[in-house]
Amino acid sequence: MGHVLLIHWKRDEVASFSEPLRDAGWRVDTEHDDVEAAVRTAVELAPDVIVLSLQRDADRGRRFADLLSRSGGVGGVPVVAVDGDEDAVAAVRQAIPHLRDVEWSELPQTLRELVDVRTG
Repeated sequence: MGHVLLIHWKRDEVASFSEPLRDAGWRVDTEHDDVEAAVRTAVELAPDVIVLSLQRDADRGRRFADLLSRSGGVGGVPVVAVDGDEDAVAAVRQAIPHLRDVEWSELPQTLRELVDVRTG
């Protein structure tokens, strides 16, 4: 499969979201606590896709998007927002215009599509 950076702002839940991706063959790194660390990790790892959970603490998701955008981003790495309400997604999309917005159930297919496009 490919490499995913999963950002979810609640430590005791991040494993429950990352394990199904790992079980499906994805290499998954996670960040759960610190916005600045999440941006550094995204830039350093340059994953195939960044998955940004907006289910918990959407304000941190917005700050992550703002900082990532101001840092120059991660090139063409797609960012997928998961489980955000309309306002949270719109706020993140201001910083990351090409943001994809999906529900958790749609994530596996979306990841496959995005990685297929990137790897040709």
